[in-house]
Amino acid sequence: MAKTLKLHESPLYRLTSKKKLAALFGVKVADIKFLRKLDGNYRVWPLKQKHQDVLAGMPVSDKVRMVQQPKPTLDAFQRRLAKFLGAIEKPDYVYSATKKRSYLENALVHRHSQPALKVDIRSFYPSVKRRAVKSFFEEQLGCAEDVAHVLSELCCHEGKLPTGSALSPVLSYFSCAPMFARIAALADAKGLRFTLYVDDMVFSGTGLDDKFLAQVLNELNREGYSGHKVRFYKARRPKVITGAVVWPSRVDVPHKRRWKMRLYERALKVAKPEDKAILGRALLGQYRESSRINPSFKVAASRLQKFMDDMGGKTKAAKPRKRPRGRSSYSLFLSRISRLRAEVAAVRTVAGSAP
Repeated sequence: MAKTLKLHESPLYRLTSKKKLAALFGVKVADIKFLRKLDGNYRVWPLKQKHQDVLAGMPVSDKVRMVQQPKPTLDAFQRRLAKFLGAIEKPDYVYSATKKRSYLENALVHRHSQPALKVDIRSFYPSVKRRAVKSFFEEQLGCAEDVAHVLSELCCHEGKLPTGSALSPVLSYFSCAPMFARIAALADAKGLRFTLYVDDMVFSGTGLDDKFLAQVLNELNREGYSGHKVRFYKARRPKVITGAVVWPSRVDVPHKRRWKMRLYERALKVAKPEDKAILGRALLGQYRESSRINPSFKVAASRLQKFMDDMGGKTKAAKPRKRPRGRSSYSLFLSRISRLRAEVAAVRTVAGSAP
């Protein structure tokens, strides 16, 4: 599915029955029904401070964020669905969940010498309710009402988008696409550049004023969302946008990220041998990510890599786990749901034969 598709070209477009939905995923209707009624489809926990941040002496935040992560079978289904949605064409202003686009490209759009405005959406994923998800499948994709109902159930946790799902970044956009289109039209009318990265909206141009901000916030409020972390940037001043600081002539790493790396560097110098490997790997990852913005961090990464090699620890930064060749989310979903159904059936058989 490398090709970008128009909305009406998507395999999801106008699914008229649950039978066709099941066929699209290569399963039976009974499998979809089984997955919907499966207890404990999510693992839910409060996001705690990472161990390496504790070792580095990072301040402890009082803010607790709950994570809802789909368990393997549902996760495989949601990842397959995310691929279908990810292949659908999005407007030019969308930079998240879009191939060949990143947070850095999003920031670079606003590097010119003009004022900018940044508005985040408060608690975005939990604010995207199931009714908005169902409306997307039913009204934009033209699915039958019962199909849209089933899909909205399989995409949401307790009536809202889960924070730990691979599906939420792309589905959150499509569920709010009409609202974002209205906001884009407001920006166009004022001659402004507009980009969207998940819940981070940035506008830049000479037409920015408080009246425009009020219009944007009003559009959010109409749909049950609220804006926060609102910030105006003056012309010819640096702007911190989606993890990068942009000037008209250059881009750099934000002070907050540099401060965090300095804490890690200090902690690494005095850490116990068993902690040096943990801090070193984490700092190496930070250097390498920062080098995407500022190439000078490649030098720091090389030095740290040599230090880790000399120390004799596990030196290479952890790489994302790759699935075995040929094992797509589709085949994993098939194998997992079949195995799970068999296990449940076996338990029921044993329970039924018990005296």
